[in-house]
Amino acid sequence: MLAWLGLVLVALGIGARFWDLGRMVVWHDEAFSVVRVLGFDHDAVLRDLYTAGRDLSAADLLRYQTPDPTLGWADAWHAMRGHPEHAPLFYLLARMPALAADTAIVGIRATSALLSALLIPAMAWFAWELFQRRSAVWLAAIVVAVAPLHLLYAQEAREYALLAAIVASSSAAFLRALRRDSWAAWSLYAALVALGLYTHLLIGLSLAAHALYGLAATFTDRMSLRRFARGYGFAVGAALLAFVPWILVMLDGLQALRHFTAWMTMPARPGQLLTAWAAGLSRPFVDLPAWPLAWLAVMPLLGVAFWYRERCRDGRLLWLMVLVPFVVVAGPDLMTGGRRSLEARYLMPAFLAIELLVAGALNRGLASGPWSRRVATVALATLVALGLASQWRILQAESWWSKSYSGRNAAFARLVNVTDRPMLLASAGDVNLGELLSLAYHLDGKVRLRLREDISAPIPADVTALFALLPGDALRRGLEDDYDIHAFDGTWQWFVLTPRISG
Repeated sequence: MLAWLGLVLVALGIGARFWDLGRMVVWHDEAFSVVRVLGFDHDAVLRDLYTAGRDLSAADLLRYQTPDPTLGWADAWHAMRGHPEHAPLFYLLARMPALAADTAIVGIRATSALLSALLIPAMAWFAWELFQRRSAVWLAAIVVAVAPLHLLYAQEAREYALLAAIVASSSAAFLRALRRDSWAAWSLYAALVALGLYTHLLIGLSLAAHALYGLAATFTDRMSLRRFARGYGFAVGAALLAFVPWILVMLDGLQALRHFTAWMTMPARPGQLLTAWAAGLSRPFVDLPAWPLAWLAVMPLLGVAFWYRERCRDGRLLWLMVLVPFVVVAGPDLMTGGRRSLEARYLMPAFLAIELLVAGALNRGLASGPWSRRVATVALATLVALGLASQWRILQAESWWSKSYSGRNAAFARLVNVTDRPMLLASAGDVNLGELLSLAYHLDGKVRLRLREDISAPIPADVTALFALLPGDALRRGLEDDYDIHAFDGTWQWFVLTPRISG
C-alpha cells in the first residue's frame, strides 16, 4: 500500500515540477542567470543600455534574455567568470536547454525541474543508508515529492535544485563510505563533493556536518578514527584539488565577489529573522500564505521527529545537518547583523535533514502498535494533504515568496501598461538592471524606458504617465519640483509619479 501511494505521489510531484514553467514572474536573480547562461557580459549589458542615447523598449531589454547566435561557449564561460560567487556547474548544464527551448527562461527552469526530480531518488538513497528500511525509503520519497519548497526551487532558473540533490546524494555516499571504508566508496563521495563545490559553496555546510558526525562516531576507537580521517581527508582533499580552477577564478574576481555578496550584511530586524525561521521550519511541508498559522500544523510532526532522535543509529547526522547551517548562517545574523538566514535557500541542508527526520518518525510510528500506527497515519495524511494543497496553489500563482522583491513586478507592469503613453525612468545600478530585465517580460511595446542618471533630457510632452525605478539622487532632485513620488504598493523599488498641482 505504501509503495503504491509513493509511486502515485512521486509521479504527481515530478509532473508538478514541469508544469507551466513560464508561468511565474522571472525575478531579478533569474534574469541574471539567463544573461550568464546565454553568454552576455554583465558589465557590457549595463554599459550598452545606459549609453544607448535613446529611449528604449521592452524588446531592447529582452534582447539580453534571448539567445544570440554570435555568442558561444567561450562567451558563456567568460560571463560566468564575471560572477564568481556562483559556481558554474548548473549554468553550464542549463546552456543547451536554454538554447533549445522556446524561451531561454523556460529551458533553464526545465533544467532545474529535471535536477529537482533527481532529488527524490537521492533522498530515497539517503533514507536507505540512514534507516535500512524499505518503508522509510518510500516515506522519504513521499515527503520530498509533495514538498512545496522543492517545487518552488524546481521551477526557478537557479542552482538550488541541483544543490539539494547533491547534498542528499553526497550525504548518502558519506554514510556508505563510513560503513564500507573502501577507496571506491570514498572516491564516489569525493566525486559528489566536487560536483557540490562546483554547484555552490553552501555544500560546505553539509561537509562540516559530515566531519563532525564522523569524528563523533569514531573518536572512541583510535583505529576507526584513523581510518575515518584518512578516507574523509582523501575525499575532501581530492574534491578541493578538483575545485582549484574555480578557486583561482574567485581569487581573481575577489572584488566582484565582495560586491555581489555585500547585500548579505545589510541589517535585518530580529523579528524578521524569527519570522523567517518559523516559516522555514514549515515550508518543506506547507506553504499557504492565506493561512498564516499553517506552520502550527507542522509542529506535531517536528515534535515526533525530536522524540525519534535516539532511535536511529545515524540520526545524529541529521541533527548536525540541522544545527550546523543554523549556527553558520543564522549565527552571524544575530551576532554581527545581516540577512543571510532570511533566504531559505541558504538553509537547504537543514530542510533536507528535517524532512528525513519526519520520514523516520513516520516510519517508526507505522511500524509500532495500533495507537502509534493510527497517529502516524493521520500525520502522514495531514502532511500529504498540506503539501499537495500548497503545490496546487503554487501552480496557479504568478508569483510567490521565492521571487523575493521582484514578486510584484508583474502587477506593476499591469499598472504601467493600462496607461496611454507611459514612460519609465531608471538610474544606473545592478539592482536596477535586474529589475528592468524582470519587468520587461511583462511590459507592452508602447512603454518607453529612459535610462538616465538625471533629468537633463526633458520629459516628452506626449507622455501621460510617468514611473520610476529607484531614482538616484540627481534624478530624484530633478523630479521633485514637478512631481510627487510614491512607492508602488508592496514594493520599495518602483515609484509612481503624479504631477503637482501649481498654486
